[in-house]
Amino acid sequence: MSRQKNPVKTQRIPSRLVSRRYNISTKTVDRWLEDGILPPPILVINRVRYWCEQELDAFDAALVAEQKAKRQGVTREVIPQPTSSNDHAA
Repeated sequence: MSRQKNPVKTQRIPSRLVSRRYNISTKTVDRWLEDGILPPPILVINRVRYWCEQELDAFDAALVAEQKAKRQGVTREVIPQPTSSNDHAA
C-alpha cells in the first residue's frame, strides 16, 4: 500500500520569524495572539508556536484590504474576513 502525498506542503513559521515578519517583538506577538489580531498557531512544540505560512499570507492580504478600505472610507464590517481551515499537515 502506498502513501498518498499532500500536493501542498504547509510551511510552519515559528514565533521568532513571525515577529521578524511584522517587525515586532515576540512580546507583541503574544499580545496580538491574546487580542485575537493574529490567527491562532497550528502547532506548539516545547512552548514554541508555529503558524501556517498560508494563513499568515491570508492575514497579510486582509490587513492590506483593510488599510485600502480605510483610505477609501469603507468600514471594517464590509471587508470579508479570511477563513481558517483545519486541514493542515503537521
